[in-house]
Amino acid sequence: MESTASPQLIDPFEHLLDSPASNKKKYVGLLSEKPNKMMEAYPGAYLYYKGTRYFVLDESQKKITYYMSWKERQISGHTAAYQVLVWSDIGTPEIRSFASIVFFDLLFGEYDLIVTDRLQSPSGRRFWLSIVATAIKSGYPIYLVDLINNTKVQMHSSQEILDKSDFIWPKHEIGKSRLLCIAKTKIW
Repeated sequence: MESTASPQLIDPFEHLLDSPASNKKKYVGLLSEKPNKMMEAYPGAYLYYKGTRYFVLDESQKKITYYMSWKERQISGHTAAYQVLVWSDIGTPEIRSFASIVFFDLLFGEYDLIVTDRLQSPSGRRFWLSIVATAIKSGYPIYLVDLINNTKVQMHSSQEILDKSDFIWPKHEIGKSRLLCIAKTKIW
């Protein structure tokens, strides 16, 4: 039996990388792991990959400006990825669109299905609404899946998702079985 999941809406939170001291400590720790350098994100900063994490290390400022980790789960017989943490430095404008690049070019390049995670902040919800709009324009199928009732409904527009946003992102436990899915091809 599959576990329940949802994009339950949670209050905003301050991430440990927001603190300059914590960020620098994590920056040094990530470098010590000898991650794989992938590409330049912006001058003086590079995207790295290690395990189930992508991160941008700004080598000139000695700090992390983007960090994302993900996990896998099974959804109706399909292996799906879901982001468990997405963080970017609000003081670094060069990184603003990078989350979308990592999502579509890298994570979606590895998986045929990406789903919402269990808990999302208002920023996470905004990110998903943006990603879904891009996916719809690109022709990717979007599904609203209810694991308890075993229903899968294809969503065809951003407005349709906005109209159901309280159902998709509840602030209470009742929505724990619902998730949004972006697929490369029609699977249901």
